Amino acid sequence: MNLFLIRKIFCFCLIALFFGATGAWARGIMLSPLRVNFENRDRYAKVTVINQDREKPVRFNISTVTLRMDDQGRMFEPQEPSASETVARRMLRFSPSTAIIPPGGKQVLRLMLKKPSNLPEGEYLTYLSAQPEDVVKEESVEKDSGGRVSLDLDIMVGVRIPVVIRHGELDVSVRASGLGFHRMKSGQLAADVVLEREGSRSCVLGIKLEQELPSGDVIKLGEKGRAVIYTPLKKRLVQVPLERADTLSKGGRLRIVLTDEEHDGAEVGRREFDIKK
Repeated sequence: MNLFLIRKIFCFCLIALFFGATGAWARGIMLSPLRVNFENRDRYAKVTVINQDREKPVRFNISTVTLRMDDQGRMFEPQEPSASETVARRMLRFSPSTAIIPPGGKQVLRLMLKKPSNLPEGEYLTYLSAQPEDVVKEESVEKDSGGRVSLDLDIMVGVRIPVVIRHGELDVSVRASGLGFHRMKSGQLAADVVLEREGSRSCVLGIKLEQELPSGDVIKLGEKGRAVIYTPLKKRLVQVPLERADTLSKGGRLRIVLTDEEHDGAEVGRREFDIKK
């Protein structure tokens, strides 16, 4: 049997690095908030699973998974979790572990943190996963005039959000240590900003690129909101698409401004580079 057309496929969706909205979503399912933070004294939190499908109920299983960030900002499942990653999963409790959500309905997940008495200071990271119980449902099979088969598939998806657990007096500092440029597939120019993190916790940064012309005028070139560097990663490359690049040939200086998106956007660093004509 030759499959001619798969008209509707929704594949597994990992929502971990995109922080521009208030909820993680896939195939009509939303998780809100997008990220859960447990600071020192926090023990309880809530996550809402929303079924945006107005016609069908959905069943999800809730679990925790271990993910780690590489130096390009991509998330992957390590072959062997570290000691801190294992502890993070053990500390997090949740209820319910299985959710059946009616069309247009919601399910509140209650999260509880149980820290051991001898827990070392540091930041602990795990991911909350809402995973569909039935992965693929075949809705219809049709044949065209040539006898070729068309499948209409409905593939359920799962979503994952980070749960950050902080214990003790933690600090972080970050700086822009390098800059490059490349053209994306669309032809748009992007800046490659190298960030270096030091300290005992992760950071969520806003990145703004400005050009100061020889005349003294300042032009905004581009920005990126909520770029994350998770522990234990020390260095990460972040791509910032440029809204305009036509003024780079005029020379001057390029300024990178970093802001702390966890604390009201306060500036935490800046770096300037000469632009050669």
